[in-house]
Amino acid sequence: AKDKKAIMQCAAFLVLRNVLDLANFLTFLPEWVDVLQSSYDTLRKQDRELVRALGRVSLNSSKKADEKAPTVDISPLSVHPATQLVRIFLNWQQFDAIEKLFQPYWSMLCYIFPENIGSFICDQVENDLAPLYMSACGDDQGVPWREQPSETIRANDGVPSQSDLLDVIVKRLEYTRESGCITQRPVLYCKICRILNATLRNNEPSEDCISFLRSFLLPGVSLFKCNPSLSQEIWRLMERFPYETRYSLYASWRGTGLERQALMTSKPLWLVQGEILAGKDARHALKRVSKDTINDACRAIGKVSHSHPLVVFSTILGQIESYDNLVHVMVEAMRFVTPMSLDVLGFCILSRLNGTAGGFNRNRLKDDGVNVSQWLQSLESFVGALYKMFPSLELAGIMAYLMERVSSGHVMELGVLRTLLKESGGWAFADYAPAASLSSTQLEGRAGSINLKRETMAFGVVPNFNKRASATVRHVLQKDDMGVALLILIAQIPHQIIFDTTSKPQKPVKLIGNLVDTCRVTSSILLDFLTDSANDLAGDENQGVQAITRFAKSVPTLASLCTEYHFDVATAWMLTRPLVRAATSSLDSDEVTLAASSGVLEAFRPTDLSRKSYAAMLPVSFWACLSEKLFETFYANSLYDIFCPEKVYRAEIDRLEKEEERLKRQQSSAATPRATPDVEENGAVAAERAKKTAGALTSDLETQKKHVAACRDVISSEIGDFFIADKNIKEAATLFFA
Repeated sequence: AKDKKAIMQCAAFLVLRNVLDLANFLTFLPEWVDVLQSSYDTLRKQDRELVRALGRVSLNSSKKADEKAPTVDISPLSVHPATQLVRIFLNWQQFDAIEKLFQPYWSMLCYIFPENIGSFICDQVENDLAPLYMSACGDDQGVPWREQPSETIRANDGVPSQSDLLDVIVKRLEYTRESGCITQRPVLYCKICRILNATLRNNEPSEDCISFLRSFLLPGVSLFKCNPSLSQEIWRLMERFPYETRYSLYASWRGTGLERQALMTSKPLWLVQGEILAGKDARHALKRVSKDTINDACRAIGKVSHSHPLVVFSTILGQIESYDNLVHVMVEAMRFVTPMSLDVLGFCILSRLNGTAGGFNRNRLKDDGVNVSQWLQSLESFVGALYKMFPSLELAGIMAYLMERVSSGHVMELGVLRTLLKESGGWAFADYAPAASLSSTQLEGRAGSINLKRETMAFGVVPNFNKRASATVRHVLQKDDMGVALLILIAQIPHQIIFDTTSKPQKPVKLIGNLVDTCRVTSSILLDFLTDSANDLAGDENQGVQAITRFAKSVPTLASLCTEYHFDVATAWMLTRPLVRAATSSLDSDEVTLAASSGVLEAFRPTDLSRKSYAAMLPVSFWACLSEKLFETFYANSLYDIFCPEKVYRAEIDRLEKEEERLKRQQSSAATPRATPDVEENGAVAAERAKKTAGALTSDLETQKKHVAACRDVISSEIGDFFIADKNIKEAATLFFA
């Protein structure tokens, strides 16, 4: 053996001196290829069986627990002259001399000899990467790298181009993909992420870059168990891509199946093995979640999610769909996961909604064919609670999916939008679904301001909401006019649902009613949310003006909604009523008046020219008896404009003032050495909120009283022009109520 090794060393020396032709020297290469292929197939078959056995539960008590698995004898391949020659060249760091000749076999060699040949190739890549890393990121001396501000970024000539970087690493790291040798080199993985991130600062990613992320870099996260730092490194790179690209990469990472289902795919065995073990750990932790162990179990789930987020979150979402009492527990568990894992969770939620995970074309109705299925209701609750707690989570993907579903005529998922507006947006008080059970106080409270609605709908128990989450939802809906597009699509759906004759079998009447009610309620909440002029949600004095102004820029005119979009009269006026009020009211704030006079809201100001378009909205017989003034007054005014619930205002103001006094007395009496700072702080916050809300209600009451008085004066002055034919007042009244 020593003589053979010496001969191979001599041959390698002569090859490097260009004295010996390596291709002519390796006359025994075909024989070695047969041995290599045989060893590779045998070893891979054995590894596949071992991975397949991971998910099995053995009931054979006679089987020894310490029984060792059979091993493959690779000694004939290890002592073969060709293998020894490869090792010699690698030890001498002369990989370039033999790379091309052995190119078809590097992947198999790395799989069979991961600790030798695979590690040597990773070392070679790291050596070649050193100058590029120095020019792009500098010598950090082991200090974690942080992206520098734009003014301190090095000049572009110091950062390598994407093509230079990919030429160095892609081909050689692809040799190690099937073996997973990179698991022994976490520093190399970290450097690749940092250099690639540096090249993307001022450049768009190339197709080769995205392909490298899809095939190697992103699945490589699964090799590093419980390593949140590497997850953070890859996230700094991934967050530069739009959500469409990221979700496409996650879909490739997941493939056509997870855990045991992936054994029949082209996934590397190390990835399948990691998914099976991660799934077992996640299910083990979920089984032990209780009131006493919630923190420990959630930390265990977070650790597993660092390397296998797809498996963990698919398991969690499956459990949530069956057991809705896990919703808030799992939302709390997300405190222990990385930003990368949270982004993957958003992708998993979208996959569960559209059926690409958890079963295709799942029925969104219960067996009765009328009510929404349990899995969809649980998923809606989880989405609302999750985005409320984590406002930075990507929301545009879900909104785009909802828009695509609504445009296709499907409204079952509108509950997701409704829950997002209520939970994340803080607009739960605007939901009038339980209108039949409203008390008189709640019913009159709906005629008041936003603050009064919020106080009366929950009987003074106002749930906490995340202002940042509300602003995020508003920003996503305002971007690219997505909110207005959703409003228009939702408004067009009810007639399609009612008069649909293509569905087989025909929908039950109760289901049709439920779907239409869902559209009406969701559009009402969404309209109020997009046109809100309150400042308490925004943290910005001009946010209300910006909301109504942005809405005005996106909404078509009243005539366009009726003629081009084929809206019925009531729906068209519902969408434009806030804009008509903002354009005509002289009692609004100076900012709104300035916005109206600047031309943004001019298209919605009623004029003689705009009133001519009313004629096409109703039959000709209507205009023979009734005037345009009556038509406009009836649709342009809401309950807020003609009725002021002063008693409800006074009652709520008195209640809040008493609540403030009670909290102050409680806070002063609790100021003892035994009182905890948390109790004192919560009491002070609640008292401050009661005081602020009482002041806001007082201001809202005075504003609405003036507004109602002005609107009634206008109606009183124009009432004589409402009916054209005084002699036919009975017929006019009949037409009016019709």
